[in-house]
Amino acid sequence: MAPRTEAERTYQREWHRKWRARNDENMDVVVGPPCRKCGSLKRMRNGQGKTRCAECHARKNREAYQANPALVLAKNRAWRERRRLIDRARGIVYRYTRHARTMYKNAQARARAQGVPFTITEADLVIPERCPVLGIVLRRGDRVTLPCSPSLDKIRPELGYVPGNVIVMSHLANTIKRDADSKTVRRVADWMEAQGL
Repeated sequence: MAPRTEAERTYQREWHRKWRARNDENMDVVVGPPCRKCGSLKRMRNGQGKTRCAECHARKNREAYQANPALVLAKNRAWRERRRLIDRARGIVYRYTRHARTMYKNAQARARAQGVPFTITEADLVIPERCPVLGIVLRRGDRVTLPCSPSLDKIRPELGYVPGNVIVMSHLANTIKRDADSKTVRRVADWMEAQGL
């Protein structure tokens, strides 16, 4: 996050000035062809196909901003929006492909906080296509927990996360099981049926 107060901005500028002073020798190493603009052999910009050194690149950006600030700011906003969408898509793919790993790590943290045994492995977490309790299709939400989201449940909470005592069900089924016992659920079901719901 960018610094918000003037004191933070001053501290950041001073920190960068000292860093550049300490690393001045490393900034001038030759890592490619000479700069196309000034011909120096100083550090080139990162990335493929860069033809300007860092100083010429910074000068070019300053000149472009001074010539047309609105255009530069619009390009920067468009670039940030593209990066936000790309990063969001990558995060979704990562969360879906690493769902079992995330579920395992979260359960490990809960077991540590609750002081219950934790002896399962990541291989013990089998995520089915449908909820074994309600029969609905399990589907993850994007940064939000849905009723049909997969949820790891301890069949008998006092035993902890041990093999044979864990099951993946829907978040809705897990919530009902957590908040009520079988007698309460049965009474609620009977009442709903009597009301025609």
